[in-house]
Amino acid sequence: MSLSSLIEIAKSIEAKAKHAEAINHAQLLKRSEREYRKLSVEMQQRVVVVLRYLHGKNWQPIIFHGSRTKEEQAKKVASGHSWTMHSLHVHGEQQRKSQGAKAYTGAAYMLGQHGAYIINGEAADIVDIRWLWEGPCHNLNHPFWNDLGVAAKMAGLVWGGLWSGKSRDVAHVELQKYKAISDTRNPVA
Repeated sequence: MSLSSLIEIAKSIEAKAKHAEAINHAQLLKRSEREYRKLSVEMQQRVVVVLRYLHGKNWQPIIFHGSRTKEEQAKKVASGHSWTMHSLHVHGEQQRKSQGAKAYTGAAYMLGQHGAYIINGEAADIVDIRWLWEGPCHNLNHPFWNDLGVAAKMAGLVWGGLWSGKSRDVAHVELQKYKAISDTRNPVA
């Protein structure tokens, strides 16, 4: 095979790869729009702050996950992509905490000092469309993840990258709402 034939084959492969990437990007953008629409208006407003900040840093952020059903969350747990069924990705899910429970924010700490409380809210996973969780973003300390953490804080969201151990989730941002409960013996409706 001649050198010019090899060059033509290489160009053809490169063109096909770029075409496939463009199709994949289009599908991911549609997915991001669909996941955005699943969020409450309040969460949408906060996520827009995050996305604008990241765009300003020359990242290409998308919403990969918004809300999920309990069945979808169960599949995530079974596959090892999530560690809990009590995710705020699941609409209507509540996390119940008792007095003295380890808390991530000042509001939760204050409520926990005075009795039990629940956390309601919702969550989204935000990634760069070029890599998702792969390539350079496989590194949990990649600059994109750190910028996502800064943006989440600016938007009043909790960033999963601050969590430790198996619960650390660098793509995860969540809106937490706290409610004190006076009687810890009875389940919250």
